[in-house]
This record gives sequence, C-alpha cells and structure tokens, in this order.
Amino acid sequence: MRGVKDLSHQNITSVPSSLSNETQYLDISYNVIQTLEGTEFSGLSQLCFLKAAHCGLREISATVFTHTPALKILNISNNDLAFIPDISLKQLKILDLANNLYTSYELPASFQNFTKLDFLSLGSTAALSVSYGDFDALMNASVQHLALGAGTHWQKYESGSLAKIKSLKKLSLFASFCGTFGMFENLLVDLNVTQVKMLRFISLFPDSCNVSDNPFKNLRTMPFIQNLTLENTWINSTFMVVFIKNVWLSPLHELSFVNITYNEDTPDGFNLPPINHTISLSSVIFNGVNHYQYRYPTINMSFEAFSRLTYLKFSGTGMNILPCGVMTALPSLEILDLSDNLNRFSSLSFISQKTHQMNSLESLDLSFNSIHLDGDCYWPAQLTELSLGNNNLGNSVFAYLSSDFEKIDLSKTGITSIMQKDLTRFSKLTHLTLSSNSIQVIPVDLSVPALLSLHIDQNAITSISREVLAGLPRLQKLKVGGNPFVCSCDSYCRLLFYLFYLLLCLFSSILFF
Repeated sequence: MRGVKDLSHQNITSVPSSLSNETQYLDISYNVIQTLEGTEFSGLSQLCFLKAAHCGLREISATVFTHTPALKILNISNNDLAFIPDISLKQLKILDLANNLYTSYELPASFQNFTKLDFLSLGSTAALSVSYGDFDALMNASVQHLALGAGTHWQKYESGSLAKIKSLKKLSLFASFCGTFGMFENLLVDLNVTQVKMLRFISLFPDSCNVSDNPFKNLRTMPFIQNLTLENTWINSTFMVVFIKNVWLSPLHELSFVNITYNEDTPDGFNLPPINHTISLSSVIFNGVNHYQYRYPTINMSFEAFSRLTYLKFSGTGMNILPCGVMTALPSLEILDLSDNLNRFSSLSFISQKTHQMNSLESLDLSFNSIHLDGDCYWPAQLTELSLGNNNLGNSVFAYLSSDFEKIDLSKTGITSIMQKDLTRFSKLTHLTLSSNSIQVIPVDLSVPALLSLHIDQNAITSISREVLAGLPRLQKLKVGGNPFVCSCDSYCRLLFYLFYLLLCLFSSILFF
C-alpha cells in the first residue's frame, strides 16, 4: 500500500536511507537497532506513524525527529532506553514509552512542547517511585490519558505529583500496593484534583495480599469519577465488602472486574448489610473470575439498591447461576452478558422463561456455553438481540427464536444449511451472523427485507447467485471471506457489481448526511 512501509522482523540494524519521501506509516519493530539518528529520517516530512518497539534501542538523538514535523503516533516501547528521551514533536498525539529501563519518571523539559499529546504511556521495572517534580513538563499539556507503571511494587509516591497534570481524565496504573496504602490514598487525592473520570488499576494487589485497610475510601469524595476497573489482581471477600461500600457511596457509573482471583477469606463469604442509599452504578462487569477455593462463592446482599443498573456482564466466571433474586431486583437491566461460563449455562427453554422477569431486557449474550435445545422457548417481546455463538445447536435452532429478534448471532453453532422457511418469521431481522458454520448453499428464494448486515464468512459456500442478493434489498454489509468460492466470470461480475452498488449507496448516505 502506498505510503505504508512494514520493515518489522527484517533483522535490520538501522533505518534504511532508501525510504520514499511519501512514507506515512513506518514499522521497524523487532529488529536490532540500538540508536536512532536525525539523518535517518531526513526527507520523511509526511511520516505520521512510527513504531520502533522491541528493537533494543538504547539511545535516541534529540534531533532525530526534526525532519518529521507531521508525526502524530510514536511507539518506542519495549526497548532498553536508560532515560526518557528528550524529544520535541508539536503534532504528536500518542506516545508509548512503556517497558524501557529508565530509573526515573522525570520528564524532560521538551515535553512542554507536546501541546496536542492526548495519550502517554510510561513504564519501567527500574522506576520504583514517583517524585513531586516528575510531571512538571505536563502542567500545561493536553494529556487526557496516562498509562503509568510496569507492574512493580512502588516504594514511594510523593503527594501532588499527578495533581500537576491538570488535563488528566483517565489513568491506567500498572503498579502494586500491599501494606503501603497511604501512598495509594494520596494518589487518589491527587487524581481528584485533576477531576479524573476513568481509573484502571492493573495488578493492584499481589497474590495472597491480605488487604485489611480501606484504600478506596477516597472514592466517596471524588465527584467526577465515573468508571473504575480492577484488572489482573487478587481480591479477598473482606476487601470486597469494604470496597463495595465505597462504591455504593460514590458517584461511579461503571465498575469492572477483569481477570481477578477471588479468595473467600471469611466464613460467611461476601456479606453486605443493607445500606439506605441508591447506588449510581449503571454498568457492572465480571469478565474472567478465578475462584481460589474452586467453589461457588457465598453472596449475601440486597440487589434492590442496583435499580439503575442497565448493563450486567458475568463472563468467564465459571458460574451457571446468578445470586437469588437478582433478575427481579434489576428492573432497568437492558443488556445481560452470560457468555463463556465454562459451559455451565445449558437449558435454552429455562433461560427464555427467566428473561420474562426482566421487563427492560433488550440484549442477551449466551455465547461460549453449552446451550442445548430442550423444549419450546418463549421470549419477551422487548428482547431484540440474542447471541448463541459457539454452542452446538444445529439447523433447527431458528424454531426456538423469537420473531421479534432484530439481531441474531449464530456463529459456530453447527448449522449446515439454511432455508427460506427458517427465516420467514423474522420480519424485523436487521443483523444476522452465521460465521464459522458448514453452510454450503444460500437458497435462491432467500428473502429478508429488513436485513442490513449478513455475515456468512468461514463456511463452505461456493457461489452466491443474483437472486439471493435481490432478496436482500436493504443489505449494507456482506461478509463472505473464508469460503471456497468457485467463480465464473459471470458470477464474479454480478457480485462485484453488487458490492460496488453497496459502496455507492454507503458513499451517498455519508455525502448527504
């Protein structure tokens, strides 16, 4: 592609001097390049993307980017830089310096010139502390998202350090704290000064860390916080009770737990007394939970306070049951994701009955389980989206679905054929995903008037006739890759013409929007 040069994994030791002056995208990652000199980039005035990760870089000249004034994205992560490089790029928006070897997070004065910088990633296993003046250069910068840390246990955090980044709205922190929660509490105080809205903490507590303090108590006094994620960390039930109390009294809208290990260290499990306060949360995500005791957790709490919850995800949790009463206690729930639960959810008819207890439910994800078709299904009329991907269901699955469905995902469900009679009932269907099945033929009498998107990639289809396309008058997106097409000139031209027609329609809609 013109303007794109991918030189990764080429075993080169320097930037080639023969690069075109029109190069806009350059990837020199996974090579053996220890230094970057200014002369190597002379003539690359149009370069806007440079990736030089995993090169063993040790030194970057201060004048290296004087010839690349248009550079907007720079990735020099995963190298051997002993210092944060002194560079100046006025148009830069994204800078990734993570996983290098510098011992301090102090930024060079040249970072004051990053007036358009939006995302900055810093991280080194050799940098074990944050000092008060480390981020002085960003006091008047526009950095909205800072990714900080390399997974090490911090020895020191000086109060006021992060408060200097006045533009900061999101922090992704990859550092661990155990027994040093005073530092963490001071960090939250500083983030409140910046009016941060999103926090992501990765590996916050090391394995077997006994959290007896209340490190998140400052959440209650952070009026601007909206989104909080705890990822790849150890969490015991004692901490969870205290943590949820803080969440309960905070203005948080979205709470996520990603790839956590849950340790039930109390005999009563998770036991949260009723609190006379309606929680602000609208979204709760559990995406990957390892149960340390290899048993179902004990959960004793009232879900009535979660009346504003509209999105709930229990994915990769190893559970096939939800806490008692949770469905009827969530009157506002619109999206429920129960995917990837170690093949625990199974009865589709039982699940369909339970969905009637959720009067606002619009979308349900049951993919990556072990669903079987065991009886008639009765779905509520307001449910319009259903995902059953990666369940072995077979050709009869359509008979168990609702005519009110607008979006259906049946990817990798063991379907070998589809007939017009299977789809006749779905007059509202706009999105149908049939990827990764064994479908050989698309029937010529197929007619789905409302369909906007059809995915039939990774099947066994050899051709698509003109009649099929005629039965899909509103189709805007067609995904057919990974099929063993046998194309004649006539069929190829018909398909090419139709795809051109779709492109023309899309362009027209954008042009006249």
